[in-house]
Amino acid sequence: MTRPKMKAINIIEALPDNPGTSFDFTADYTHKVENQSVTEHYTIFSTAYFIQELLQHFDEHLIKLPETNPQTALVTLFNTWKASRADAYARRMYALSTKYEPLDNYDRTETKESEGKITYGKTDELTHGLTIEDSYDNYKESNERSGSVTTADGIYGVNSNAAVPADTSTETYNDLTDDRTITGSKETAHSGKDTTKYTGHDDTEDSYTLRAHGNIGVTTSAQMLSEDFKLLSLDLAQTAVAEFIDRYTYYIGGLDL
Repeated sequence: MTRPKMKAINIIEALPDNPGTSFDFTADYTHKVENQSVTEHYTIFSTAYFIQELLQHFDEHLIKLPETNPQTALVTLFNTWKASRADAYARRMYALSTKYEPLDNYDRTETKESEGKITYGKTDELTHGLTIEDSYDNYKESNERSGSVTTADGIYGVNSNAAVPADTSTETYNDLTDDRTITGSKETAHSGKDTTKYTGHDDTEDSYTLRAHGNIGVTTSAQMLSEDFKLLSLDLAQTAVAEFIDRYTYYIGGLDL
């Protein structure tokens, strides 16, 4: 295998004319969540960020590349380095996303415990006792009459203005008794009870705790986390670029960071 002829070239000059996404540094990190594999995708830095860092901080650094098509060689070198370092930086990004705890913008905790008990007991009781009784004892009815009745028929003579009794009849009542006697009793009885009973109680127990603290303002906790995570990610991006430069380039005049 013939080794290509190498030459030192300014790293800015080795950049492709249309880099596109050639220097995007992305990495995946896979971890377990409830026994299932979950893959997180991270962008350590973009091509635009990489070139911006080179122009601002490493524009005088030299890099050894093949004389033939150094632009392609630089992209190939970058991809080789990225493949070797992707896992390490993915782990760092994952650690930042899970372990970083920002200052609370607003933390509100409300706890309410309530216990209510309502018990009602109601008893309705209606009782009637009704007794109607008519009774007669020793019922006796009798009529008793005594005496006599005499009936006389008179006849008038031719020469007499007075009647001369011609026929007399007498009706006598002896030992005829018509007695009427009523003895006995009539009884009507009514007894009853109507009872309504109501018992019950209504108990309610409440406890309430309110806790609010943090940096109360117009920025939400999610926004603060996003902004602070961007800053930490930026530090990690700068570290990654510096690592690539430190490994593959050199500066004759000294270290220029």
